[in-house]
Amino acid sequence: MFVLTCKHRVHLECCEGLNSHNCPICRSKIENFPQEVIQKINSNIEKYLREKEEDALEAAIELFERDITSIDSTNEAILFAIACLLSLGIPQELIPPADIEIDQITMFTPSMIFYIIVSETIIRVQEILSEGSSISSSEEE
Repeated sequence: MFVLTCKHRVHLECCEGLNSHNCPICRSKIENFPQEVIQKINSNIEKYLREKEEDALEAAIELFERDITSIDSTNEAILFAIACLLSLGIPQELIPPADIEIDQITMFTPSMIFYIIVSETIIRVQEILSEGSSISSSEEE
């Protein structure tokens, strides 16, 4: 048994599964976890945040896919995809430009164009996240 700074007793093995540095009983901040437990908790927090971001992106895609049925033109699909991605907080440099070669994509319906732009951008974002990098805009750095 390990005594936390708040005086609660816990098994350190159980604490390795936490996703915060707070006592699982009273929620007070714990200052005395051993370094190896802190590292495991930090890893859990990073994994949790990554999963949360991915879930939010998937939910947003589902929402936007329902709205794209009213798009009539290729240009509208491209602009709507870009606007949706920007509204998700994806940096502009990760989003394809609005002047995409229309001739190369005229064989697709507007909803397919929207899906291609959004899915390719999300794949790019997931690759960046899996490398451990952030997706913050270079303007913010």
